[in-house]
Amino acid sequence: MEARKKEAAGAMAAGAKHEKVSLTKWKPDWENALVEYEHAATCFKGLKDFPNAALAFSKAGNAAYKCEILAAAGKHYESAGLMYRDGKDLATAAEMYERSASSYFEDGAIDRGADALVKGARVIEPASVERAGELFERAIAAWKEDEMKPVEFSLETYKAAVTFFLRTRQLERAVVALEEQLEAHAILKQANSAAKCVLSVVVAKLHSDDFAGAHAWLSELEFDLTRAEQMRQEEAAIARELLDAFGAQSEEMLAAAVAKRAFVYLDSQALKLARELTLRTAAVPVEYVNRGPGTAAPLLPPLPPPPGFDDDSEEQIGTMAAPAPRTQAQPQLGDFGEVVEDFGDDLT
Repeated sequence: MEARKKEAAGAMAAGAKHEKVSLTKWKPDWENALVEYEHAATCFKGLKDFPNAALAFSKAGNAAYKCEILAAAGKHYESAGLMYRDGKDLATAAEMYERSASSYFEDGAIDRGADALVKGARVIEPASVERAGELFERAIAAWKEDEMKPVEFSLETYKAAVTFFLRTRQLERAVVALEEQLEAHAILKQANSAAKCVLSVVVAKLHSDDFAGAHAWLSELEFDLTRAEQMRQEEAAIARELLDAFGAQSEEMLAAAVAKRAFVYLDSQALKLARELTLRTAAVPVEYVNRGPGTAAPLLPPLPPPPGFDDDSEEQIGTMAAPAPRTQAQPQLGDFGEVVEDFGDDLT
């Protein structure tokens, strides 16, 4: 073991020497430095010396980046993050995962970069929920900006973000992630999976005390003919039943909707939120209340009264003057019974 430690320390020293410049050496030898740091990192990792292994991997990542080997740089930064995590240095671990993601993005590997950000978010979550949320948002944004990668590769990122945001009750962020996941399923023509996202969004909006927003959002989808297949799914129908239950202020309707088996196929955090729903969860504006099933919507404004109508006189409706009947003009006959056309004064 001692020999292994000396070997690792020697490799670190050799790597540092290759980084230095002198009068006869005008630029660092990053390629040989990379080789030495990789060797040192492997030795330290085998010795379970996590702090030194993390340092060696991070230096290897720097050397690989200087050599413009971006995939190797991303891999080494990711390994450094793992070592810092095992050494309980969560903040530095998250920083290494961010560097890894940046290297992958620069290399055009959006999927690997997003995955690195998700790993970083999971590492930093015990120390900082807010920073974890920011890393998840960056991962989602990376997929939105990329138009070349197959959409199905993004689903794991969206699912991980949704689970995190629902678990930490960051419901506005959860809705944004769910909407992105919904669009991905729609592109892939996965109607049932898209409908599950619809139901989860409605549950999240209700828990955010946004009944009107949930109703408007769902109604827009229901009137979108391109989503007809999604809205025919059971989950979409249950989403409407939830809104109807709140509109009718009926605990029985709400309990019946939440008891539907379709909920068990949602994300576990969405299921937990659904089971916590009560009529006190979201306030319902008065114009939505007691409208009956399927009609939890604001009333349409009444048509304006006809001109001259007086609200104070009920008899005025029957006494309003009716329009004069139109009479049909009779044809003009000549001396022998023929029809004579009237040309007016236009003849000259």
